[in-house]
Amino acid sequence: MNAPPDGISWKGVRRVVRDWAGPGDLVDFFEATADSGERAWSRTNLENRAGWLQLKRNEHRLAQLPQTAQDWLNALPAASQRGRSIDDHPRARTDWVDTRVQHGWPPTAYINYTREKRKSAALRLVAQQAALPVANWAAAGRLLGGDVTTRTWRAADSLVEAFPHVESAAADEHDLAAAVSAGHPWGSLASIIRSDRQELDQLARGLVDPDPRLAPAMFHLGVLGDLVAHGESLGFRVVSDRPVVHARSPGPAYSLTRDNARCQIWSEAGGYWSASGTVQYYRQLRERAGLASASLSPDLLLATADKLVAIECKYSLSEQYAIRQGFHQASAYAVELQALSTDVAVYVVVPDGLLQRSASVTITAGVRIGLVPMSQVQSILDQEMTGDPPAF
Repeated sequence: MNAPPDGISWKGVRRVVRDWAGPGDLVDFFEATADSGERAWSRTNLENRAGWLQLKRNEHRLAQLPQTAQDWLNALPAASQRGRSIDDHPRARTDWVDTRVQHGWPPTAYINYTREKRKSAALRLVAQQAALPVANWAAAGRLLGGDVTTRTWRAADSLVEAFPHVESAAADEHDLAAAVSAGHPWGSLASIIRSDRQELDQLARGLVDPDPRLAPAMFHLGVLGDLVAHGESLGFRVVSDRPVVHARSPGPAYSLTRDNARCQIWSEAGGYWSASGTVQYYRQLRERAGLASASLSPDLLLATADKLVAIECKYSLSEQYAIRQGFHQASAYAVELQALSTDVAVYVVVPDGLLQRSASVTITAGVRIGLVPMSQVQSILDQEMTGDPPAF
């Protein structure tokens, strides 16, 4: 496909993945955006590679952790909790007032204050939360092999043994702060959890670099991120409605609002038709011809009250593929969208190396098709989603 060596907006990628919960969302996106007819990898392949990358990136943290489950349990600091007990004799800290009120005088029993030791709940929760990704990384590491120190393996195994993950384990920022303040080894666990949650852009780059077949998905994600970031710069309030791909809950990935204006951004937007109660012409034709049901799915769709803007992302320097095939797809989307709106635009976004300036043509009344280089993708919002007043 003559794919360019990069040309991906990693700034845009970072903007999107900061709204995600973890690597699972990244794998979901790769899987949903891949052409199953060309895909030479499975979801399991991708999950294992992601786990291996995370293991290597966190090896310096893991190697410094306790080496046995007992070492972990011994590292839990003891904390005291005040309580009360009823005894047959007084102690150093007796509540004489309550003793007299409840048990008479001379008393038949004594109410004494106690100090009971307990393990820190916050640190245990952090350890249970960290155990899940570490277990997954270790499993991937053993499957794929590679150079990992013995201390790293022991630390990973001892953590999982001492603190088996439970579904209810969900350490929040207060728990992570407590872990950091507790010092070694708990601060390293907080860093591991944050790495699993927050460094998805680096993980994505690590997956794409050795396998350019994943690059088109990142090009798509970069376009989305640049649009979202530009919407914020224009004063829109941006809300992440769901992960970019969410099979169990199809809908917009983002909502942009400003004053009374509102825009939804859908990714892999074939579900928009069913959500609007409309069946695509393409789907109707396939079903009438006795073929399996399928729908066309623009990479991105911007939907307002009176306008629909589809975006197709083509990561290639091949004019035949990116421009010619892109135009064919854009024309098909335009036909389908005309059934839903009287104001339709479809843009094909390509790498800068293939196109230096944007261009568009009016196909018929209310329908436009355009070509846009990656570096000018923000102009789509400027042209289609702003005005005096905004046509939302």
